[in-house]
Amino acid sequence: MKYTIPDEKLIENIIEKIFIENPEINSQKRLIDLIRKELALKDKNLRISVRRLRKIAINDAKVKINIQYKELNKNSDILKKCPVCGNDLKAIYNYTLDGEKVYVGKKCEVCLYWTGIKLRLPKRYTFYR
Repeated sequence: MKYTIPDEKLIENIIEKIFIENPEINSQKRLIDLIRKELALKDKNLRISVRRLRKIAINDAKVKINIQYKELNKNSDILKKCPVCGNDLKAIYNYTLDGEKVYVGKKCEVCLYWTGIKLRLPKRYTFYR
């Protein structure tokens, strides 16, 4: 089965249209379903992944996002890219009273995702304008 990847501008336009009708969408599944429904109206072969949609919505369409997290018993050092938008993560350091530099977590400067020493991963997304 052949498929076509839509360009970012088309996705941005569809996102604009959807958020005019729905100012808040309370799950990623609902958002992707609405986007795919609109894409199917344009061309049945158009496809988009959830990760790409989330990245376009946050970076290009300026959609705001609220995230509920789950905390895992793993160290956040394993993360290199933001699990929300795919951008690079920046290490966060603090200084002790003795002047030692101590690792306390990571943060994304694009979508405001952050994690402490224990790994926090997104559990549920809410998208809004």
